[in-house]
This record gives sequence, C-alpha cells and structure tokens, in this order.
Amino acid sequence: MTIQPARHGPRTAGKHAGHRPNRGSEAPQEAAAQPNVTIQVLPFAVGGHAALGTSFTHLGFPDPDDPEVVYVEVLTGSLYVEKPEEVRQYRDKLDHLRALALTPHDSTEMITSVAREQP
Repeated sequence: MTIQPARHGPRTAGKHAGHRPNRGSEAPQEAAAQPNVTIQVLPFAVGGHAALGTSFTHLGFPDPDDPEVVYVEVLTGSLYVEKPEEVRQYRDKLDHLRALALTPHDSTEMITSVAREQP
C-alpha cells in the first residue's frame, strides 16, 4: 500500500496490496482517516498499465522555488529524477493511474472488506 499526502495528490496501489501482510489490519484505515492522506487502489480488472513493475514517488513541495522531484526505486538501488520534462512524464503517469483507480471512498471500502477477510 502506498500513501502520500493529499496536497500533492494520492498514490495508487494495486488491489493485491491489501492482501499483503502489514503492521495490522487497521493500518490502512488509520492512514485514510488522516486529513492529509488519500488512498486509491488500482483494481485487478485494470490489468497491465503504464507503471506496472515500477515503483516511484512524486515529491512536490509547498515552496515554488523547490522543484518537483521523483524518487525511483530500481532493483539495484534508487535514483532521483530532477529534469522537469522527466518529472512531468512521471506526474502524467501518476495522473493516469489515479484516473484508473477506485475513488478514495471506494478504495477505503475495498480495503476494509479485505481486512475483514484476513484471519
């Protein structure tokens, strides 16, 4: 499950994320209850998508003098993407995923349902 402050837009997580062990079945619900957090889940039905196999974090900052940055996790480490055109490509990919994902309300309901199924 991925979480990001809502001010900079939500992140998405695949539906399978709700089935992975985490620190407790209440963790996603606790996070979603925070005023600065939005959770959206990408359902299995979406199938293959633009970010499949990619893990990245878009970082935006309140000060306009601080440029947006993307943190990308790769098999052998990580990197920061800082070139504006490259950052835009990641932001566009994130926007596309958000459009495919469940709404925050529906995502919370799905997470709660999956949590109830957990032993």
